Amino acid sequence: MMPRPRKRNRVAEEDAGDKPVYLVVEHEVKEPSHSIVIAAGTTTPPVMVPLRYAKRGMSFAAVDSRWIVGVGGDYRCPFSIYDLTTSKESGGPRLLNNKVYPILIPHRGMLYILSSRPKVDMGADFLPWFEMISFRNGSLPQSGGCASYDLPPPPIFPYCINPLEYLNPPDVRVAAYAVVDSHILISVSYQQQQQQQQHEEKGTCAFDMDKRVWDMVHDKSLPFVGQAIPLGDSLFVARSKDSAGTAALYTMYLFPAKDTSTGKKELSIVKLKLDPHIVLGQHLCAPGMDGFSSFHVPSRNRSPDAVLEKARVIQHTYSLVKGGDIDLELVKKQAFQLLDPSSLFARPAPLVAAFTMDSE
Repeated sequence: MMPRPRKRNRVAEEDAGDKPVYLVVEHEVKEPSHSIVIAAGTTTPPVMVPLRYAKRGMSFAAVDSRWIVGVGGDYRCPFSIYDLTTSKESGGPRLLNNKVYPILIPHRGMLYILSSRPKVDMGADFLPWFEMISFRNGSLPQSGGCASYDLPPPPIFPYCINPLEYLNPPDVRVAAYAVVDSHILISVSYQQQQQQQQHEEKGTCAFDMDKRVWDMVHDKSLPFVGQAIPLGDSLFVARSKDSAGTAALYTMYLFPAKDTSTGKKELSIVKLKLDPHIVLGQHLCAPGMDGFSSFHVPSRNRSPDAVLEKARVIQHTYSLVKGGDIDLELVKKQAFQLLDPSSLFARPAPLVAAFTMDSE
């Protein structure tokens, strides 16, 4: 049994320090649908940069601490690429097939793009469900052409279904994912659209980004929801699936299967207890190991029909405490007041992504 976690410190709101915060917010209007907010601290007003290439249905990721990349939507050129070194935005290439709110996973100069809700009929999120774009050597994928690579679909996606299932195709969603070493782990939720009944356990599969192959690594789904944030030394923080979304630590690592001749891996995952007072916000990010930041926008009982002229974003930064106990310690708390005089924010949750990166 894990030792009882130490009580975390109480930290007052303070300045951001040397690492700027980059927030992506959504607006009520279609153009610009999104902006990047650059916040250098609570004493300096945030700078808002409209994204002219951004579209509805995009997800955002930070690539190589240089680019903030938006991908997705029902559009032919679903890219917005903002260069932090030049403060300029550009478009990008076409995907082989458009994806709405895809899962974005940057890794070693590559951006992996996975459908979050794969479909079996033509349109957005139809095959191919998994693609890859290269940002290696500091070069941007060019606008206009199709520069993505088609990758094999996860074995737990509805690739092989019988003709009767096409009449009532399953509603498949990526429920949880993480990057462990050079592997992408995912689990899905499976429902029949008419019956709305959960299917049997589909298990967890892993994509080897070096060999570009999928394997089943666990017969159970991942025990958390959304993305697990790495903290180093095989430790991750995520929202627990069986504890109403409360924060939990997990150890995850892959090891060779019993039959080593297959070259396959198996997953070991263990849940560790945390202080129940640690509440994760809507967005998590980890600029480096041994810590992470959590962001959320308080609703303050706001009506969904209320006009949203400004928003308050609260950031909590936690550091991993090691030793006899494994715990998270609150080391910084700060708030940003966002105001856009040109357009209203989207309701009820204008914040769609948050990143903390080195300023260089």
